[in-house]
Amino acid sequence: MTEPLFYKIAPNGIAFFTSRVLIRGSVITDHVDMEREAFRAGRELSTTGINCIAYCCTGSGILQGIDGDREFCLRMEKGTGIPTTSTLSAVLEGLKVLRLKKLVVITPYQEAMHKAEESFFSSQWVPSRKEPEYGNQPRDKTLLGDS
Repeated sequence: MTEPLFYKIAPNGIAFFTSRVLIRGSVITDHVDMEREAFRAGRELSTTGINCIAYCCTGSGILQGIDGDREFCLRMEKGTGIPTTSTLSAVLEGLKVLRLKKLVVITPYQEAMHKAEESFFSSQWVPSRKEPEYGNQPRDKTLLGDS
């Protein structure tokens, strides 16, 4: 859940408004329903006078792929009239701008979604390798990049 961080880092005069998207099972199994819910949430948010929408579900972007994620944002923008971005587009832009050579991926997802993210970033960016156990959940940390 990203909202607490948003509220903490917001400069004076900047506000964040959120709407939740229901996930009954997992991002992988509920992806179609999540997308429908996202458009409902976007329409709700568009009534508040906001300046932009950020769809904060990296897993959704991973499942759609880069082109699908861009198309999702364009459809949201067309449906709401509000410029829209996603976490996946922000991550990819950040990697490009910062010219990073390594990336640590820590996810809240179950194993199948974590593997999908690991595979996506490996295929789009650099080879990956598993790090030694991280806490009690070794699947939660993957290092991508040079050894």
